[in-house]
Amino acid sequence: MATGCPYDGDIVSPSSVSARWLGTRRRRWIAVAGWLVAAAIGGAYQGPLNEEVTTDNRLFLPDDVEATQARELVEKRFAGGDTTAALVVYHRAGGLTGTDRARIAADGERLGQLEGVRDATPAAEPDGISSDGTTALTTVVLPQGDSREIRERVEVIRASAGDAGGLEVAVTGAPAVTADAVEEFSSVDLPLLLATAGLVLVILLLIYRSWLLAFVPLTVVAVAYAVAVGLVYALLQLGLTVDGQSAALLIVLMFGAGTDYCLLLLSRFREEAAGGGSQAAAMSRALRKAGPTIVASGLTVIAGLLTLMLASLGSMRALGPVCAIGILVMLAASVTLLPAALVLVGARRLRVHRTSGRRHRAEVIRRVARCVVARPRLAVIASAAALGLGALGLLTAEADTNLLAGFRSPTESARGFELLQDGFSAGRLAPVSIVAGGTPAAAMAPLREAVARADGVADVGPVVEARDGAGGRFDAVLNDDPYSDAGLQTVERLRAAVPADVLIGGTSAVQRDLRESARGDLLRIAPIALLVIGAILLVLLRAVPVTLAALASVVLSFAAALGISLILLRGLFGLNGIEPTVPLFAFVFLVALGVDYTIFLLARVREEAEHHGAVVGVARGLASTGGVITSAGVILAGTFAVLASFPLDAMLQLGFVVSLGVLIDTFVVRTLLLPGILVLLGRQAWWPRPPIQQSPAAT
Repeated sequence: MATGCPYDGDIVSPSSVSARWLGTRRRRWIAVAGWLVAAAIGGAYQGPLNEEVTTDNRLFLPDDVEATQARELVEKRFAGGDTTAALVVYHRAGGLTGTDRARIAADGERLGQLEGVRDATPAAEPDGISSDGTTALTTVVLPQGDSREIRERVEVIRASAGDAGGLEVAVTGAPAVTADAVEEFSSVDLPLLLATAGLVLVILLLIYRSWLLAFVPLTVVAVAYAVAVGLVYALLQLGLTVDGQSAALLIVLMFGAGTDYCLLLLSRFREEAAGGGSQAAAMSRALRKAGPTIVASGLTVIAGLLTLMLASLGSMRALGPVCAIGILVMLAASVTLLPAALVLVGARRLRVHRTSGRRHRAEVIRRVARCVVARPRLAVIASAAALGLGALGLLTAEADTNLLAGFRSPTESARGFELLQDGFSAGRLAPVSIVAGGTPAAAMAPLREAVARADGVADVGPVVEARDGAGGRFDAVLNDDPYSDAGLQTVERLRAAVPADVLIGGTSAVQRDLRESARGDLLRIAPIALLVIGAILLVLLRAVPVTLAALASVVLSFAAALGISLILLRGLFGLNGIEPTVPLFAFVFLVALGVDYTIFLLARVREEAEHHGAVVGVARGLASTGGVITSAGVILAGTFAVLASFPLDAMLQLGFVVSLGVLIDTFVVRTLLLPGILVLLGRQAWWPRPPIQQSPAAT
């Protein structure tokens, strides 16, 4: 593949500076050694980074939502502040024995004396033992804290209450769900890293049939990832919030996008080296021609990711800078470490083994290019119609915030919830908190009675008076799973029914506000991301029609990927809806990465158009870039597909949507839709600066 810069002029870029600096063998070895030392330092923080990520949705909510306001009011004005309750569930199918009840009572007293425990209410009649006598429930009150603190407290409780003599014991409740989520994220990074690197290696070997050619890009990406880990950990110590999702996506994005950048420069290096001359001179030419395009593409991705910092949800704001750091480090490695390593290895050793299958794929790409140029209207209509049909799946979209049901592997909190439901209301898992800051506790009886009669409420607790005596609060147990849509609807009904100065908080309220905040972030940030990326494209391409066509194509590609995914996820995995933050994450990834490939394609099309005309330039550009962009797309889709191995539904959904979107972008948008639009528009696609020459006919 030959890619040139999509804009004109003698541009001073990081790649051109790198080309000059790496001119001697000594400097190339210095570059390699420097990156290896930085990787050794940064990689040492992989474990500490995993330990300090958070999964607490409370900390990610905006300050102005009701669940946050309720929590802050409780912390300021009520004794003991904001608390959460772990539930120790005891179950014996044939009924609890006298020995079981004695053991449960003893456990309750011991749990109440554990460090960090505020209070423990041992199971007793009538509220703590089920009517059929098979299940008992001990409530352990804990102070709120970050996810690591909650996990440590839950682990202590679980160690203190274990199965014995046929009596099944499980710890559940909101803190246990948080603890299990932290455990899943903290234990998956190494397997995810190995799986991603292994998949990239396999795909590279299948494509190029060369161990050395596969090993060099993979090593460069691994080194860059280790450096990025160190930088992210340093920023975490300075106050940056990093959640488990951001840490996992850093791996996937760097290995996917990073390998793409490596392949694009490697391809141009081999092409330049084939013309003769020294390896260093070939790399210098490759960097000057392909480097600016790679840097521009990477900066576009970074700009798209940084728009997430405008989100109201902290989990989204955390992802932007974390992944932007990864791409920035990868770009630096692409124009320093990779060129140095490739020259030291030598182009002759990076030989691609020619096979009949590889020659056949190249011929298929050339035929597709000729067909698109010959029948552009058919290519545009057919591809746009197919994508539009896929986008109809958006009509089936439903949000699903049920974290408890979102674990794809068995967890103790989920098992405890199953046992709890055998004898108690599902809402006992995490009661709703009703807080009245301006109503004295003595005057809250009417409010408490109204909440008790509300549809979806199973029971209400006693009123607790505020420290200043001017307010009160009480808990309400829902009939339904507090993480389910039915539980969230009950919260909405309660908020509509109570006076304006009464706040509804608790787990269900947090999940409801999370869903609404994510929806608002998508509607606000998606247009901003398009404007930012569109502005960058306009500066790079200096052509209005092709910029608008590129943006429209990636939006249609995203809509089709999400619509098709909603249908397939429901049919293949039985998922009821999509996690609220997934659409925005997928949008930013697909738009940014889709524009990435657009820049690579349009750079070559423009280059060819200046020598052969606008129409022939499309055919030659598509044929030249098709192979490497297809390979890059398959690798990127494969790395995101690795998220399917993640033990949470949200990561499965994100990986599925982005993988499908990348494949659609690679095989439909970049191959049919966008080239067809360019052919139909001809020279006008590049207005106001069309190519100087124009071919009268396509060949």
